Amino acid sequence: MRGRGQEPFPAPKPEYGGVIRKGFLTIPKDRTKKYPCLIRGNGYGGSVGAYDLSNQGIVTFSHNTRGQGYSKELHDYKKYLITLNAPDRQTYYYRQAYMDYLRVIDFMASHPSVDANRIGLTGGSQGASLALV
Repeated sequence: MRGRGQEPFPAPKPEYGGVIRKGFLTIPKDRTKKYPCLIRGNGYGGSVGAYDLSNQGIVTFSHNTRGQGYSKELHDYKKYLITLNAPDRQTYYYRQAYMDYLRVIDFMASHPSVDANRIGLTGGSQGASLALV
């Protein structure tokens, strides 16, 4: 598990299509309790770093979408992800991005420090649109 000031790390589960992304996970020190969780997503083309709310009793996972932010180095995507594979519903970039987000939710819901009934999603721009779905 990662905490304050740590470098981004690959998400613990392979994501949609076997693609790995990077993010930041912060957890309160007392690991005997279950806490609410906040998942944050990055804006299009940007990155989201650690957002530590552990001193307030909140687990956070800052999620960097495939091919963007801290996950950019893991992929050889074209410059304009927003239209990548747009004609094909199965391989369209945003189908994959939404599925990645759902897998992050599943992962956090199964985490021993997280109360699965208290998971929130937030983000700016693209991160907000992913959180809405």
